[in-house]
Amino acid sequence: MDKGASSNEKEELANLIIKYELDQAEGKSTYWDSDQLANIAEYYTMESMFNEAQQAIDYGLKLHPKNTNLLVKQGYLYLSNEQLNLAREVVDSITETYHEDVQFLEAEILLNEGKPDEAEDIFNSIENIDDVDTLIDIATIYLDTGYPEKTQQLIDDRLKQFEQDKEFLIFITKFYQMTDQAKKAVKYYDRLIDSDSFNPSYWAGLAKCYFIMEEFNKSIEACNYALASDDKYGEAYLYRGHDYYQLGNVDKALDDYNKAIEYRSPSYGMAYVFLGLIYSNRLDWEKAIFYNKKAIEILEETMEDQSVLVEAYANLATVVSVQGSYEEAHLYCERAKEIQIDEPFIYLSEARIYLDEKKPKEADQACKTAMKYANDAETWHLIATFCFESEMFIKAQYAFEKAYELAPTKELLEQLAVVSIINNDIDTFNKYNAESDSPLNLELMEDVCALLTDQLGKLRSKKDRQEKKNKKKDKGNNQK
Repeated sequence: MDKGASSNEKEELANLIIKYELDQAEGKSTYWDSDQLANIAEYYTMESMFNEAQQAIDYGLKLHPKNTNLLVKQGYLYLSNEQLNLAREVVDSITETYHEDVQFLEAEILLNEGKPDEAEDIFNSIENIDDVDTLIDIATIYLDTGYPEKTQQLIDDRLKQFEQDKEFLIFITKFYQMTDQAKKAVKYYDRLIDSDSFNPSYWAGLAKCYFIMEEFNKSIEACNYALASDDKYGEAYLYRGHDYYQLGNVDKALDDYNKAIEYRSPSYGMAYVFLGLIYSNRLDWEKAIFYNKKAIEILEETMEDQSVLVEAYANLATVVSVQGSYEEAHLYCERAKEIQIDEPFIYLSEARIYLDEKKPKEADQACKTAMKYANDAETWHLIATFCFESEMFIKAQYAFEKAYELAPTKELLEQLAVVSIINNDIDTFNKYNAESDSPLNLELMEDVCALLTDQLGKLRSKKDRQEKKNKKKDKGNNQK
């Protein structure tokens, strides 16, 4: 089924699947058209229902041996399951080599085999190569298979030809957003808005770009224009909520997140995640648990964004651990790992839980695992901040240095100067302090760090005394 299928076509497919599943449940050997079974198999593949997809293909090939459409679906199913060798065997067995769907499958297999030039030759041989939808499909495949430079090349080569085509311009904006080039995407959203200033999706897309660029007030302004065109446009409420959250206006963020939920923003599961964060920060644990669980329920159902789902599980783990439910918290962390084992945020949440449990060795190991999977400046900074706040100063210095190597900033320079003094690493202090526009005074920094260390010691002693009092109180209550 075409990704741009009409609502009638989608309804027709839904009815077809219901009939097919009833026949399968009742064991009926009904005759089905090959295209019908191919569409059913494609639907199952897109929904990650791989066993059901394979059953539909097997049934179809039994009725229609060597059918090209069904074999193409088989090839894509193998690709979805990362069975590249089997996908290659399937495409090599197809005799209709100039069938467009076969050419697309062959090219995608070549890209997965690390042969982009051969794939490009296949794409260039496609009869409808000058059709804008075909070009967008090709550009998307390049992007999905890890060749953004090929997508960029295609955009550059064809921009003059399709610079007035809205679908092509929309694709360009999405490409630049996905490849961290939000500033370039703004230029093309401006073109789209000039052509249709009452389209809320264009304004919301522009708002997302400004949000990525951390120009939150401009993002709010773009959201306001989107809502002036359609006051029930959920995505605009979602991003305006993000803007207010970043600006510290939590009450307005709450209102907008609730509006995003009310008007069913395509990403409304994320609104529940942020509501959970807001109530966690307010120490309202009951609401924090409710909103995180609601986020998980929606994101599990919609399969919307796996990274956001992981974040919801990690946040929920942190919240329940605050209430002392450590076993439950670790279960949520394990569930998050099942979804995305290489997400550093999970292991930071786990480290925090271990620290609450007074298990420093396990916390230390969780931090090491987070570092193992860190691959960008923002993540390293997150790890560094956590380690600093948790008094793991050696790890904090290492993580701050990693963040600075990837994206040097004045803030990181100052943080490196402070943590190196705490670690009594004068050489490192001098190195980064010399790079600063406003170098710090070494003697003053040593005095400040000594004072901070003394205060931290007093705070730890006070915390330990309070915990002992609480234990005695709990013991007395239990005896009563």
